[in-house]
Amino acid sequence: MNYEFCTAPVTGEAVPLEQVKDEVFSKKILGDGVAIIPRDTQVCAPISGNLKLLFHTGHAFVIESDSGTCIMVHIGIDTVRYQGKGFKTLLNQGDRVKRGEAIVCFAEEYLQKADMTTMVVLMDEKKECTIKKHLYQECIVGADVIFEW
Repeated sequence: MNYEFCTAPVTGEAVPLEQVKDEVFSKKILGDGVAIIPRDTQVCAPISGNLKLLFHTGHAFVIESDSGTCIMVHIGIDTVRYQGKGFKTLLNQGDRVKRGEAIVCFAEEYLQKADMTTMVVLMDEKKECTIKKHLYQECIVGADVIFEW
């Protein structure tokens, strides 16, 4: 069996998804994964594939791998309320992306004033995948594997 893996989309501290202060993620409604408390403002592709969905607000995106697996990256808790202010998208929906390639950056002031916990979720509606998580005190964008399936 071939395993795929997801690297950290942002540098920071990886924490269990269950600790996130948003029940959609903590109760794994969209899928299982890992959360990262960011220490940087640049958010990158955790896998290679197609940028299937890029919210116009810049607060979330979904990448579909060549095998058809989708990974969602949601930047911050309730950041949709900013309506895109403070977020800059660097790519376009439909673009081909490589693991570690920058997709979104956000204003540094948000690191202090908002909960920018970033959720990285394996969107597995059929619950067919077994996920193995790797939690670190500190994870480095594009380098550290945060989970595999």
